[in-house]
Amino acid sequence: MEMGWKLTAVLVILAGMGTAYNWLVSRLERSRYHRFVNTALLVVAGVGFTLAGAALVIGLTDTLLVGACFAASGLPMFLGSYIRQVQAHAHEEERVRRISAELVQ
Repeated sequence: MEMGWKLTAVLVILAGMGTAYNWLVSRLERSRYHRFVNTALLVVAGVGFTLAGAALVIGLTDTLLVGACFAASGLPMFLGSYIRQVQAHAHEEERVRRISAELVQ
């Protein structure tokens, strides 16, 4: 399967997008909104960029098949990560309430 310049162009563009995405995530993590950043969601977005690039090289049908494979393997991790993050925030809020109540007494 000869892809030549098209594959090279897509790989260079994806490398550039990956670099820009890393910079954006780094800025987001340093911002005041870092508590709302879910790493699993950032990974899903990154995979989406990669699949978009792959579609240009291997076609939409094959890309949808690969995307379905990523969804099947990644959805349990994505949901687990989200649930753990919600639980961690709930535990932290409860901890703050207990400490505040102790200080008031």
